[in-house]
Amino acid sequence: MNNKTELTFQQTVQFARMQAWTMSFFCALLCLFATAAATRVPHYLLMNDYARLTGVTLFGLLALAGLADNIRTHACLWRRRNEYG
Repeated sequence: MNNKTELTFQQTVQFARMQAWTMSFFCALLCLFATAAATRVPHYLLMNDYARLTGVTLFGLLALAGLADNIRTHACLWRRRNEYG
């Protein structure tokens, strides 16, 4: 049974694409913050502050992982849109 409140496949894909673009904005913002934090790496190395160095490195890796996953999501949604018209 098709209920009137259920979304069609096309509407679901459109909603997913909107969510992906919103996540792109946040991932880009996180990558910008990670880049800004990475500018302090030489200072942390000179001061032997390995806790902050580890934190900055993990933050950068997580930001890049989020960006990579978001790019993969865009590719999957683009492929779905082309497959099902």
